[in-house]
Amino acid sequence: MMKRLAIGLGVTLTACHTAAPATLANTGPVVPLPAGLLHEAGALRPVITRNGATYLWLHYEWPNDDTPAWERAPEGCWEPYGSGAEAAKATCPPSLPVPAEARASLGALPHTLGVIGVDGPCTATVGAPIVISTAGCEPSVTVVAPLTGCAANVAPFGLADAAFDADLRWRGRATADPIPIGAKPPALRDPLVARYAAQWLAEPTFAPAGRHDAAIVSAQLDGGVESLTAIELAAVVGTAGDQCEWTVENRSVIGVRRGDTLTPLPAIAPPGSPAEDEPADPGGPPVDVDGAVFWRGQLAGVVSGLPTSTVVHAIHADGAVALVYDQTVWSDNAECLIRNWTGVSYPCGL
Repeated sequence: MMKRLAIGLGVTLTACHTAAPATLANTGPVVPLPAGLLHEAGALRPVITRNGATYLWLHYEWPNDDTPAWERAPEGCWEPYGSGAEAAKATCPPSLPVPAEARASLGALPHTLGVIGVDGPCTATVGAPIVISTAGCEPSVTVVAPLTGCAANVAPFGLADAAFDADLRWRGRATADPIPIGAKPPALRDPLVARYAAQWLAEPTFAPAGRHDAAIVSAQLDGGVESLTAIELAAVVGTAGDQCEWTVENRSVIGVRRGDTLTPLPAIAPPGSPAEDEPADPGGPPVDVDGAVFWRGQLAGVVSGLPTSTVVHAIHADGAVALVYDQTVWSDNAECLIRNWTGVSYPCGL
């Protein structure tokens, strides 16, 4: 059973490899996480942030011939990236109002939305629905309701007409720069990251003779008592003369950290993450963690799936992981959604 130990409430966010992280204290009375901290799926609503503003997400759409007129952008506006219409788009409206006759199709909106920020929960006021551009490599629009009264840096989900536990805190994933790995691995200041790097680089797959463009990256979302830590190593590997016969190998782990001990979260960690009493299974996908929710310094939940989905996993007092919420909020061209945390990519394209 995963014991959860509570002392203090200081919260910081650090990239693990930029400096030696403070040792996390593991002493103090066990404080079981209260049940239902993140509530049930039926009570939760997605929250998105665009251009520094926060919204209650309602639905998105790729415009087509069947799209209602009120969801269509003015001619020449809200085009995909690289469309060549930047000058014209400078005069485009940032949003469109949803006409009164169309609001019934959106269903009843909450009057307020409880959100979780870096300093704790906040109650936001839900405004009148509007249409905004979410164009990426493909055109898309999203119907949202503006949220006011709270800071923009909040978890990407909220609680309709209710408030979260006062001791919850949100931490988004740290921005961390990859560390290149040459023929001789670099000295890593974080002993836990160094231990995983050594374990993965000892595999025959990553032998120096066939290892190219390798890098490791890590980030730690620190709640004070526990941290959510993610580590990923990737490398182009191969010995053939033709680079197009080489492949990209990833190794990664996501888990709860106490001091220099990491307990992987198997329901969240991608395949290939080392789990207790199980050998690593090579070939896992990149890390997919976008933030964490802490309760009195203890990990209470993990958010992943952005930008296309809001996926929330709750962490129970016994260490069990449970899916609480999973909502698709956006879609785009698949090639534009590739996440490449380490910066390592296949030398011959997709």
